[in-house]
Amino acid sequence: MMNKKTLIILTVIVIIILIIGESIIYLNNNKSEKKEKSNCISNSTSVENENILKVSTNNYNFNRIPENVTIEVIESSASPNGVTILITDKNEHYYNWGEQFSVQKKVNEEWYDIKYISDTVSFTLIGYMPNKNNQLTQKIDWTKYYGELPTGTYRIVKQVYDNKYINLYSNEFKI
Repeated sequence: MMNKKTLIILTVIVIIILIIGESIIYLNNNKSEKKEKSNCISNSTSVENENILKVSTNNYNFNRIPENVTIEVIESSASPNGVTILITDKNEHYYNWGEQFSVQKKVNEEWYDIKYISDTVSFTLIGYMPNKNNQLTQKIDWTKYYGELPTGTYRIVKQVYDNKYINLYSNEFKI
């Protein structure tokens, strides 16, 4: 039979082994979770991963032009907090319409970008398609980007990719 001192030492060794084993399991699980997360692309992440295939659109003829698009602000929706826009895209191959936007203010007949209230701005990366009438309605709430806007004349800027990024502008509206 073992003496009491040997039993205590063995118990301590078993506990240490269990703790080390649990730590290794925890670290391995945490490492694999981080690996899974690193394969996700958020709107603020630069893509530098050999597993992601970059698709070049330079070789495609999309048969579309920006002049076939109108972005109309629904005047009755204009408020210090946001607007609703109606995008009409009459191109045969329509543009990809995301949630991203910016707002410009007209001052002395010149348009100026309004600065975001934060240096860290993000939009959900999603693409919306126009309906069978080639139209898409988007409700824009700019309060988390600009706060409430004061009285003035504004327009919405939507960016699309057409072999380069280009800005498309809504009609002007008043708050």
